[in-house]
Amino acid sequence: MEGLAPRAMEALTDVIRRRRDAGVGIVVVEHDQQWVAQVCDRVLGMADGSVVVEGAFATVAAHAALAPHLQPFT
Repeated sequence: MEGLAPRAMEALTDVIRRRRDAGVGIVVVEHDQQWVAQVCDRVLGMADGSVVVEGAFATVAAHAALAPHLQPFT
């Protein structure tokens, strides 16, 4: 969500969460790992243009092909 003002980011996150909670699927392409971990139920991890792992953020982040490319956060 690079480039969005903090208020716009909060508003967009709220809309996505409400839609998600209502059972609506949304495809988001995002590199902000903290945001993805907090908002997304299911994540696809890609390497070299192919999906290599799918699941919860923790599962994807722990995958050997992706772990070296992810930045640790708390």
